[in-house]
Amino acid sequence: MTSNKLTAAVAAAALVANLTAPFAASAAARDVNASARGGAGAQFCTLLTSHEGSVQARMTDMKSKLDARRAERDQRLADKKAERDQKLADLRAKQDAHRADLIAKLSAHATTDAQKQAIAAFQAAVDAAVKARRAAVDAANDAFRTGLKNAIADRKAKADAAVAAFKASVQAAIDKAQADCAAGVDAATIRQTLHASVQAAKDKLKTDRQAIDKLGTTVQGLVETHRAALDKAFADFKTALEKARADLKAAFPEEPKADNEGTENTNTSTNSSGSTNESENE
Repeated sequence: MTSNKLTAAVAAAALVANLTAPFAASAAARDVNASARGGAGAQFCTLLTSHEGSVQARMTDMKSKLDARRAERDQRLADKKAERDQKLADLRAKQDAHRADLIAKLSAHATTDAQKQAIAAFQAAVDAAVKARRAAVDAANDAFRTGLKNAIADRKAKADAAVAAFKASVQAAIDKAQADCAAGVDAATIRQTLHASVQAAKDKLKTDRQAIDKLGTTVQGLVETHRAALDKAFADFKTALEKARADLKAAFPEEPKADNEGTENTNTSTNSSGSTNESENE
């Protein structure tokens, strides 16, 4: 989207530059007749005024279309986030019910007070481990989304600033050309000055664009940080679960099956728009 905006701005600059095109030939073969030169100057200044309006209208239209595309993108990201969050909430509720059913089955094997206490301790340990893991996963997801949002906003602000500076430079060039027309400056001189000013504005816009950080590089860093946080959450959970199982096994001659208790895998991928695809399976 930023690329489209900058392209639109350059296109607008080309329109401004085209103001000078009708007078290229007259610059090379200037008529020595003063009245003819005066007529060319009047024509240039007239065209300058009329073309300024068309350039401004074109740039305003491009800005409106860009704003509409940005709004659509933001809405798509918000809709996807809401959909993923709901799926995750539904999945977690289902997994909570599964754990409750598992504890009930384990309790059916308890024949002594010690075994009942061991199951209660196991349940408390697993619940705490799941709660800690989910908190870590949620924090990692939030950090990724916040980082992505900030990166998009920062890139947008820099792009907007670059285009605003470009537009201001173009407008200043037009204003000077109009002032020179009113002062009776030679048309060819006005044309050359306007062309040089617009070209300088285009060159600066290109430089400013190249200086803006690429979003893909920022997103890659966020993905790596997100994955590291999830890996730690899973490792911590595995350690806590193994201890809970070991404590439970000590209370039973043979540990009841609990292989699927609290297992969670979160797979995260990044698509071309910069949003995340998340699935959590416990």
